[in-house]
Amino acid sequence: MKIRITNAHLLVAAFLIVGCSSTSDKSVAVTGTDTSCTAAATEVRAGKVTFEFENKSSQVNELYVLQANKKVAAELENVTSGITRSLNADLSSGTYTLTCKPGMKGEGISSTIKVVGDGGAGSTP
Repeated sequence: MKIRITNAHLLVAAFLIVGCSSTSDKSVAVTGTDTSCTAAATEVRAGKVTFEFENKSSQVNELYVLQANKKVAAELENVTSGITRSLNADLSSGTYTLTCKPGMKGEGISSTIKVVGDGGAGSTP
């Protein structure tokens, strides 16, 4: 039996290999309102994390991921009311503060998230 391999077969095989070998990204929904900044999970594995930020505030909003030393690990600015946007971060283990800033001013509203395990760089990729 003769097997015929075409370019299309090679392309599909390459796509499957790349798809299988990439690190699985983690996703955390975060909702920002005029009075709260709430993550759907309070703990996530270290490595690449995507924060799906939904702005339910009546104002333009921002989301910051802050390290324990208050250094910005990732930030997402100018999120219009009613919009959801993604924020990618590569986080190492530790406790992080998620801060939403409705109206893009002041100290904002914060909650915490714990990152566990090995991996991650602690900053935006």
